[in-house]
This record gives sequence, structure tokens and C-alpha cells, in this order.
Amino acid sequence: MTPAISVIIAVYNKQDYLEQTITSVLDQTYTDFELILWNDGSTDNSLDIINSFNDARIRVYDSPNIGASVARNKAVENSNSEFLAFLDADDLWSENHLKELHRLRKKYPEASFFATNSYLQTGNQRMERKYSISIAKEDQEVSFFEASMKDSIVNSSTVAISKSAFARAGGFDPSLKSGEDTDLFIRLGFDHKVVFSPRLTCTVIRTPESLSQTATDLSIKPDFSSYRKKELEHPEVKAYLDLNRYALCLQARLNDDQLQFDRLYEEIDKKNLIKKQRFLLSR
Repeated sequence: MTPAISVIIAVYNKQDYLEQTITSVLDQTYTDFELILWNDGSTDNSLDIINSFNDARIRVYDSPNIGASVARNKAVENSNSEFLAFLDADDLWSENHLKELHRLRKKYPEASFFATNSYLQTGNQRMERKYSISIAKEDQEVSFFEASMKDSIVNSSTVAISKSAFARAGGFDPSLKSGEDTDLFIRLGFDHKVVFSPRLTCTVIRTPESLSQTATDLSIKPDFSSYRKKELEHPEVKAYLDLNRYALCLQARLNDDQLQFDRLYEEIDKKNLIKKQRFLLSR
């Protein structure tokens, strides 16, 4: 029987977190799912941890290191459900996460892009997210761009996507080694509202070794140049991308990369930045 949800986890050297992450999936109150674990050439004990689980819903793939984008795309290709839920290998779901995603899908059968609310944990501190829209007590359909000016309304451990929408968007960009999830959400956001639940069903754990914290090479991050036409048509897209360019400009300064800084700086409409941000860029 085809599972209602395919859960995708790409794994690369996550031995310290992986057992808890997998357990948080297997402990879901909604049980009609398959769990696809793609070991992306881990050099630690991640594969041994994966193989220690004995559950009929688990399917394991092992490959040389091909990068998170390709690993996730291949996992999707091998999935059996039309409904895809993603989870990073060091994050945790509460036991009602898939139940909540399933409820959203049933409530909004025409939708393709879903997310739940989440905590962000750094060390022992766990906090709720701060978005650029007011979070209602009930479900709502929101613009990804308008809602994500402060913190992204969607992240790689809260998102669920229909497989058909994932395919139309082109999946994860294999050329990107960092920021590939944001790049996908941007492309999905052009064509789909986000069906968002305010219920907190996930804990995103930010660790010092997380790629989002350690990747400083701008060549492996999205530069958003392919979205210039969309920016001209939609001011909210332009505003969102300019905030991302601002962050990349700061990284270019830290890298002492004047060429990249100048290129990104020229593309920013400074009216989309607050006074403090404009000051920091002008220093």
C-alpha cells in the first residue's frame, strides 16, 4: 500500500544527533508514512546508527558523497508518496508533526506548499520564531516572501511539498552546497502560497558545525541573479531578496571579497534596508 507521506532525511556525518532525529520520526502519532534515509557518504558512524533501526517503514540508501541537494533529489525520485516531508538529520519533530501536516493537506486539498511553526534551539536556549507577519491562532495561507522578512516562515525541517510541485519547481539545485533549501522555497513561493500552521511541532537545532553556520564561500550559495525578472514584477520578492543580498554582502566583507560585495551591493534597493543595515554596508 502506498504511504500517505514520504519523509526524506539526507545524512552526512550526524552521528551525535541522528538517533534522536530518527526516533522522533518513528514516534509519530500519524503512522502512515515511509522514511527514506539517504546516507550521503558519511565518514563517521551515521550509517551504523541508521542500520541499527529495525522498522518496516524505513528504506536506506547509501552513496558516495554527492551533496545534500542531489541526495534529497534522489531520495524524492525513490519515494512512493505524492506528499513529501523533509527533516534535517540533527533536528527533532514533536510526535504530532506529521499528523498536523496531514491535517493541513486534507483541509487545503488544492495547496502544494505547507509548513508548521517551530522552535529554534541554540545550546540550551529554545525560542519561538519571529516572523514578519502576525501569526494567527488558526491556519493561514501566506506569501512566503512577505512572511519571511525576519525569519523564514518555512525551513527544511518543517516543510511539506506535493511531489508534483517539487518537480515543477525543479527540485533542489545541485550546484548549491549551502542555501539550497531557501532557493527551492523561493521558486515554490513564486507559484504557491504557504499553508502555515501556528502549532509548534518541530525543534530546529542550530549547532556550531551546521553548514548554515560554517559555509562562508559565496560561490556555493545562491546569488539570486536568475530571479531579476520576478523582482521587477513583485516588490515583495525584491524586498525579500535584498535582505538576503544584505546578508551576503556582510559575508563578502568578512571574506575580504570586494568584487562580490560590489556586485551584490549594486543590486540592492537601499530603501528595502533599515537605517542600521545601510550604515553597516557603508562602513
